[in-house]
Amino acid sequence: MSTFTDTPYTALMDRYPACPAGYEDHWYIHYFEFSVSANQISAKLPLQLDTDSDFRWRATMGSIDHQFQLRFYDPWGNPLESGLLIAELMLSKAAPGVFFPEIICPAGSTPQMDLTEYTGNSGTLKLALLGVKRFVANG
Repeated sequence: MSTFTDTPYTALMDRYPACPAGYEDHWYIHYFEFSVSANQISAKLPLQLDTDSDFRWRATMGSIDHQFQLRFYDPWGNPLESGLLIAELMLSKAAPGVFFPEIICPAGSTPQMDLTEYTGNSGTLKLALLGVKRFVANG
């Protein structure tokens, strides 16, 4: 006799809390592009967000032309990873790297990123922070 209960699959992106009454969530993507020199180590590069509303950072996608290592920080400077991770494992055009729970970023805040090029070649990192902007609903 099995005690396993069959539960329907729910995608992680569908598990975020609903928008509270009186507010509206609008899907939004912040785009960034970085050119990196050979063997360059860049600490706490700013990822400046818009000032029109809070941003709920839910996932990250990217396009890289060779190998990088990176680490993200929330707007208060807390690292989101324990160390530098290989960018190809975190960034994918096919499946975004999802944060759960979401990272709440106040309007105009600046998350940060460490970026290291370790192959001896220069390259480009295109980065997208996916999430929602939360606005007060028009009454």
